[in-house]
Amino acid sequence: MRYALLVLEQPWSRISDDPRQSSVRPFLEGFAALNNMPVYYATYFDGQSFDKALQYLLDAHHLKSVDKVILYVAGHGKGARLGGDFGRAMNLGPLFRRLEKYGKKRIAGLVLDSCELGMNENLIPAAMKQVRLSWMVAYGASMDWMSSMLINLNLLQHLCQIKTSQLDDKKELLTAVQGGLDLFNPRHVVEILDAFPEEIEVGDGELPAEDEDEDWQEEEDNESEENEADADDEAAEITLSEGLTIALRYRRESGRFRTKILSETERWPGLY
Repeated sequence: MRYALLVLEQPWSRISDDPRQSSVRPFLEGFAALNNMPVYYATYFDGQSFDKALQYLLDAHHLKSVDKVILYVAGHGKGARLGGDFGRAMNLGPLFRRLEKYGKKRIAGLVLDSCELGMNENLIPAAMKQVRLSWMVAYGASMDWMSSMLINLNLLQHLCQIKTSQLDDKKELLTAVQGGLDLFNPRHVVEILDAFPEEIEVGDGELPAEDEDEDWQEEEDNESEENEADADDEAAEITLSEGLTIALRYRRESGRFRTKILSETERWPGLY
């Protein structure tokens, strides 16, 4: 068993607003040192620089002794877009296609440390199948920075104990997720909305074609304005159990793979 941790992070704020530049890097370097795991870090600003940074991190030369990598992507998220403060935001579809292009069968698991991206559950099964991911962690709500960092660290601590030869084992994956979440209260409120969020349709889904991304930002902005106009006045609370998305891909007894987004009872079985 030998993992490496690859970290892609977009600056969270401009230097004038955050002179010391808050970063996931020291937390993840501590985690990697604790587990005697090599860690490699790169910064991205938009889709183009993300592409270059991902290629740079997945360079085969320094990963010769590694069986699988864990990819940690950090940056602001909104809806189905990653980043945007320092360049054009990147849609999840192109992000997953980049992972398939450069990291297919090499990436064991993916952490999307960004707000709201986990609400796009219709894209996740197709992405995991195409990239051959065994697990994915994401958030479907606006998360407090430190809270999500602590959750991610404890999940990583348990998930990295799975032998690479057992990454297709449902029991091993579930046990790791449950161990990683055992410290945290699923009823903890992570976000309070002015109105109830619209239901997100969940299905197998397919990644959008390349040419479907061009006018995405303008279209989403228009949809957002329409949604705000139609929203109810009643406030809504989103708990950790609702805002956290964890998906696993494992081999069934038939030998075929299944991708499953875990329910609350599967993530916190001890509470039921």
